[in-house]
Amino acid sequence: MIVNLDVTLRDGGYRNNFDFPVEYALHHARESVAAGMEWVEIGYRNGSFKPKPGIGRTGVGADDYIRAVAEVVPPDRLCMILHPKNITEDDLPRMYEAGIRLVRFCLPSGTPEPALALLSRAAELGFTTTVNITRVSQLDRRRLVELAAMSGDAGADVVYLADSNGSMLPSEVSQLVTLVGSVTDAAVGLHAHNNLGLALAP
Repeated sequence: MIVNLDVTLRDGGYRNNFDFPVEYALHHARESVAAGMEWVEIGYRNGSFKPKPGIGRTGVGADDYIRAVAEVVPPDRLCMILHPKNITEDDLPRMYEAGIRLVRFCLPSGTPEPALALLSRAAELGFTTTVNITRVSQLDRRRLVELAAMSGDAGADVVYLADSNGSMLPSEVSQLVTLVGSVTDAAVGLHAHNNLGLALAP
């Protein structure tokens, strides 16, 4: 079964410093759900990987913004992504209370343990939990297997392979999905970039 997650309000934010007008954010979330998207990622929580001066609302992911979106889109469709270094345990219950139901943890490949501890806490709170293993095309496959297994053990519902560099061929994606699926009971997701122009390849 394929589950689709729209990331426009977050990934698209790199084009405008995450400064989407709130009216646009609400309209986009509403239309994404109407189009059949199972989840709508409405932004980062407390910033992206590197600090950005003057970052906008979909880069901050404040509670009042979450509540505003949750008034027009059912919470069981709302998702937020985060870098564990930017949050504390206090953020998780606040996000859940405001309306987020799926959290995506960007997983540092070198020191994943703090992120996985937060993920376990998120699972206890009732979130659907996922990890993004970023720059997966550069990652040693042995380490990828270790991270996927650790993520599943920590309670991840989905392990995403994030082709951050947009450099993977379809055959490589297939191989990595099969590999990760062999070491965890979590579902396997893919976050791709169309740098090679292969998004519609047969």
